[in-house]
Amino acid sequence: RNDAKLSKNRILYSAMRNYAFYGSQSPALDIMSEEQLRAIDPNALVAKLKDLKNFKHRVFYYGPEDKSKVTARVKKLHNVGAELKDYPARKEYDFVDKDENIVYFVDYDQVQAEILMLSRTEKLNNQNAALSSVFNQYFGSGLSSIVFQEIRESKALAYSAYSVYTSPSRADGYHYVQAYIGTQNDKLKDAVAAMQELMNNMPKVENSFEQAKTGALKKMETSPVTKSSIYWNCQSAEDKGLEKNPRPEIYKKIDEISLDDLEAFFNSNIKGRKYVYLVIGKKDLMDMDALKELGPVQELDLETIFGY
Repeated sequence: RNDAKLSKNRILYSAMRNYAFYGSQSPALDIMSEEQLRAIDPNALVAKLKDLKNFKHRVFYYGPEDKSKVTARVKKLHNVGAELKDYPARKEYDFVDKDENIVYFVDYDQVQAEILMLSRTEKLNNQNAALSSVFNQYFGSGLSSIVFQEIRESKALAYSAYSVYTSPSRADGYHYVQAYIGTQNDKLKDAVAAMQELMNNMPKVENSFEQAKTGALKKMETSPVTKSSIYWNCQSAEDKGLEKNPRPEIYKKIDEISLDDLEAFFNSNIKGRKYVYLVIGKKDLMDMDALKELGPVQELDLETIFGY
């Protein structure tokens, strides 16, 4: 039941996030109506599937066969035209930047209150990969992380809490500062205040920092790029505008990072940001006055964010 609830709330948060940053242009709302779906000719859908191989594409093979044999077999069985079509243009959505704090609230039948804080920062910065990796271990969601220790263990303000600096998968994507709290309704105000304090003033705990560095290094050591994952690693590097595998350099940089380096990264990328607060909970139990203290509150219903 807990896994099912978690999956539902992830979907809900995804829709809320899209609506918060794209408004009426939200990708979640860019869906066909029931009437439009029923009017589609099934043969037209089949034709689209058959036409996929006529667009430019690559064939990846991993296995024991000799390259020449595989190439010959692909040429024989994978029939494509002499000239392949370009990819269709990717649809772009207009991002609505937030200069001030704002709260989006969805009335959802659950006992726990959940708050997700989001703030978009800069476009992909590959130079910060090592620092963001250590930050995510230091602040993150592990039992020894700063957020977990301060908000859950020390102050007993949340069932769950974490903070991460996300990295996009493409060169034109953006980093996000993200912080989550799952708490009791009567502890919401104090829990958010504790998270805000952490997101503006980074505690410097040498022992936790060393554990974070060790954790970041072990994460790379236990996730080797071998076999078929070599291809996907190369594809990921290409998508990020890199010409070679960044992992060896990231590993080296992690080992060289100091606590002062991490604090400088925090002050430049985390501290002092404005947030979009995405809140899920039962309105009858929610401290709405506490939400209003965070910023203007906009209540959303499921039809608004999902489009149906």
